[in-house]
Amino acid sequence: MDPLSALRDFTIRGELDKIVRFGDEFRFGSDYAFPCTAETAYRSKQGNLYTLETLVFYVKNHQLKHTEYIQSARTQQIPSVTFIDRKPLLEYLQGKVSLEGHLAPWEVAGSVCNLQQNHRGEEAYCRKKGGGGSRQWDHPLVSSFRLSES
Repeated sequence: MDPLSALRDFTIRGELDKIVRFGDEFRFGSDYAFPCTAETAYRSKQGNLYTLETLVFYVKNHQLKHTEYIQSARTQQIPSVTFIDRKPLLEYLQGKVSLEGHLAPWEVAGSVCNLQQNHRGEEAYCRKKGGGGSRQWDHPLVSSFRLSES
């Protein structure tokens, strides 16, 4: 599952409280972990991809007036969702609409990051879709993750 799909799933299920920032990553309960700076597949009307950090902050603060939201995001040094993207993005994350025109392939790329227990404790693993074997992920955003086919 990519970061945007995971965020949408947790939003629809009303489990935003289970999305917790832990260091430089967001953990989605005990199911998934993604780098905060990972670009999501949601493309703004300006053509940019939003990061997971931006979308998590927005969906947890969407009830704020836009000026309050912008000020709060700026205070926490988080890029904000534009005014014109707010409503369609929220409706998408809440499962009310499908927005294929705003979606782009996830570049960090066809990987799924799952939290799994092993003998050393909790670690994040990325499973590459297709392809073979386990190896270290060499993308700078997820350099601490391991790829696993399981």
